Amino acid sequence: ITDAIKEYAKSDFAIINSSTIRKDLDAGPIKKIDLFEIAPFRNVVAIFPIEGSEVISLIRRHTEDLAKGKSTLQISGIQCEWKKTPDGVELQNILINKKPLNEKATYICGTIDYVVNQADRYLGFPPTKVKNTNTLIYDILVERVKAMKTINSRIENRFKKING
Repeated sequence: ITDAIKEYAKSDFAIINSSTIRKDLDAGPIKKIDLFEIAPFRNVVAIFPIEGSEVISLIRRHTEDLAKGKSTLQISGIQCEWKKTPDGVELQNILINKKPLNEKATYICGTIDYVVNQADRYLGFPPTKVKNTNTLIYDILVERVKAMKTINSRIENRFKKING
């Protein structure tokens, strides 16, 4: 879903809350009802600018949750290696679209209006200059499935825990 949002929004990365996804997709033909059951909420895609330093804070929050065995976010466009430390987590090799993250750069984040409205919970900061597209994630999923024909699901391990 985040890959579809990232593509639609032409953003550097995309984030949704994990509870947006309400059903797994089984192998076989995909029907519109399957997509509706996966993402039944009327969430619309939202886009906002985010500084590289804020991206680091967001990634730190996410990896700290991962270290505690929980994950509240699904993320596309970011890769990171991290390790657990006595003080929390240490981030290494943060990539945005396969390029090293630049703390001083401004990136574009694609998400949904629900995440923006619950920014303290999911992002840790209130985003500014938010643009709602009024396009439902369901509609994006339908178009993406039509365009792809075949979906090859795989675990990409975008946030990789390393030993240290």
